[in-house]
Amino acid sequence: MDTKMTSASKISAKTIIICIVACVLLIALSGGAGYMIGARPDATPEETPDTTPDTPEQTQPAGYAANPAYEYMVASAAWQMSAEAHALMMQGFYLAQKNVDDMASLANLEQDGYRWVEIDGEKKLYRNDKRVCVVCDIDDTLVDGVHYTANILGKDGEWTNKAFTDFVQSKGCTALPGAVDFVNHCKQNGVAVFYVTNRYDQGYKLSESGYAGQTGYVKADGTVIGSSTFDVFGKTMYDITMASMDLLGFPTNDPNAANYWEDAILLVNDTKLNGSSKQAIRDTIAGGGTLNTGERTQESNAYPATVDVSSHHVAMLLGDDLNDISQIFSDCANAVDRVALTIEHMENWGSEWIVFPNAVYGSAANFAGAYGYAELFDKFDYTIKDNGAWDMYQ
Repeated sequence: MDTKMTSASKISAKTIIICIVACVLLIALSGGAGYMIGARPDATPEETPDTTPDTPEQTQPAGYAANPAYEYMVASAAWQMSAEAHALMMQGFYLAQKNVDDMASLANLEQDGYRWVEIDGEKKLYRNDKRVCVVCDIDDTLVDGVHYTANILGKDGEWTNKAFTDFVQSKGCTALPGAVDFVNHCKQNGVAVFYVTNRYDQGYKLSESGYAGQTGYVKADGTVIGSSTFDVFGKTMYDITMASMDLLGFPTNDPNAANYWEDAILLVNDTKLNGSSKQAIRDTIAGGGTLNTGERTQESNAYPATVDVSSHHVAMLLGDDLNDISQIFSDCANAVDRVALTIEHMENWGSEWIVFPNAVYGSAANFAGAYGYAELFDKFDYTIKDNGAWDMYQ
């Protein structure tokens, strides 16, 4: 990206280093390897099928999950439910909102390329000839997934795509504190918002181009729930997400939405075809072009299948997984290299890149497990003189 925010919006190097080390150690201690045992490092909860193995019936202390395969997640989930985690979430939105204010102030002064452009009576924020925008992940960035986690752990709830879709449509699906205010603040200051999510339609038609030979919407026991989300719910995942975001108070570009705004655009990454990387979507937002929205028009015509976007100045990226931030983290080899890379890009955190805490699932937990917990502790143990970990902080 070509923008640099003012120094007031930067987080100190000391704070960043402390946070990185604390998160790595927390993940290692919690044993979090994602919602699924053995989930690959780039897996997301939305794309992981229900393949949890059956376990023998055991006597469990009161209050514990009936399935002991979930027990390793408890410490991570408790952290995600903590006041400290919520404080970090609100801190992230505070920084992001302050960055918007800084850009608006620069536009008022017509400095650093920022300026206002009035279109149809509405002020839009531009940098040079490009519209300013932010790109936000949804789950555990704008929308709180902790209630879904609580059901899985506390009541041995299902870890299936149907169960997740039930959660999205429930009253338990809530916005993170500060999330709605932040997006509405972007709207008030003419900053466009792209919601880029991996909530792809898990159910798909096997006859569709690109999906041949892949398994369908099937439970672990082989029971076929349906060939698409539409078959199960009568709505596509795109439709369901649009309705949920509107209900939570987020602006969307649905003309019938209570908080309609044409510049709040939902984009769903097809993870079965693209994996969890969102880089191609981010590149098109920055450079302009045609993007698939994720709406499945062969089943629903509520929203268009594609959207044309002009080139944008991507001022900020918000996510709970570094895959939401940059391809450099998706391409990284292991957990320690990712830490080194975050330190190398220290100037981006808190300005262009805003990360929210998530110790339960995703790349952070999976990379730690894949690296090996004993090896990870050895890497950061100060008594091991030749491990090289200290070199990352120079």
